[in-house]
Amino acid sequence: LRHPPDLSGRLIQIKAVCYRSAEDRALEDGPRGMILIVDSDAATRDSLHLLLECEGFTVREYDTIRRFFDEVRPVPGDCLIFDERGTGMSAAEFGAALRRRGAGIAAILVTGHANPAQRERARAAGYAAVLEKPYTVGEMLDVVRLATRP
Repeated sequence: LRHPPDLSGRLIQIKAVCYRSAEDRALEDGPRGMILIVDSDAATRDSLHLLLECEGFTVREYDTIRRFFDEVRPVPGDCLIFDERGTGMSAAEFGAALRRRGAGIAAILVTGHANPAQRERARAAGYAAVLEKPYTVGEMLDVVRLATRP
């Protein structure tokens, strides 16, 4: 039997990031687009949601690509965080589907197996960044901040 990884250190890091209110951060940083998370793993979605809300972002999360396309109409300024594992669609296919729908948003691919070829495919598919798991809270915040910079 595999035991789940010990995430206590990461949860402490996430909680430590929340030393200021989301309203304070939003006032300091100005208006921001929405962060859209598409990930099949509920624990990951919940952790990212908490982290990014603590940073002043408005966050919506989706467990499937179908639900994402049924419920959201991305607008410029929004940022997508996409983990292709378990979603039934590759990063390239999802990027193409976004382009067909006219969603000109920043997209971040999260993957457990980034290699030069996959990074190049992601870049060609329109992703602004590729973040390899496991990543730190700081790494995630850095790529989100860069992707959402006006």
